[in-house]
Formats: sequence, C-alpha cells, structure tokens
Amino acid sequence: GSVYPTQAPQAGGARLTISGSNFEQFGGEAASVRVHTKECEGATPISDSRIACVSPAIAGGPFDVEVTIGNRVGVGPMALYIDPPAITAVEAEAGPIATGSPITVLGTDFGVAPWDVPPPPQATA
Repeated sequence: GSVYPTQAPQAGGARLTISGSNFEQFGGEAASVRVHTKECEGATPISDSRIACVSPAIAGGPFDVEVTIGNRVGVGPMALYIDPPAITAVEAEAGPIATGSPITVLGTDFGVAPWDVPPPPQATA
C-alpha cells in the first residue's frame, strides 16, 4: 500500500488517498483511517484499491497509516511525514526591543489554519 501525498501539514486538512486492495470488497461496512493514533475525517472507499480521507492535526512523524473496514485492519508499509514548523521571516517595527513593540513571525506549519491567524496590518500610503 501507499499514501499520497506523502507529506501533510501538522494542522491537518490535507486530502489523503491510500492505495491498497479490497477496500470495497466488504460493501456497506464502516471504513476508517488512522494516522498513528488520530482518526482521519470522512474515510471513504473510492474504488476497490483506493480510499480517501482528510488528514488529522498531528505533529511529528513519520507515522503509520492504518485502514480499518469492518473488523479487518490493515497497516501497510506506508508512512505519512508531517511538515515541521519553519520560520521564514521575523518582522518588527523600528525601535528598541524594550518598547514592547509587536513582532510578526512568518512561516509555515505552525499548527493553526491560516484563517485562525489575523492578517498583518496593511501599510498605508
């Protein structure tokens, strides 16, 4: 089996496609996908060889991906790597640090969805 994409943000929300076999063989039975100990959302067999879901919020990795249909569990040689946080820039207003001026830290994979973070103030002309 395999998982695509092989990397996902730690905030979750990535659509995962897991390839394997016999996913529709047990029609009507509940399907679930777990990344390590976290349940993916909306696990749905899309063919006999593929199942799709939305990745959970999780940090670290690599993690095993486990597919369960009914009472049958499969853990294949699949690993999902979670992107580590990365700082791309630090912005600050001019002035001494002791003034308590706010700073903005920019980067990726801080573990929150982009809509949870207020946008930086807009420059005025």
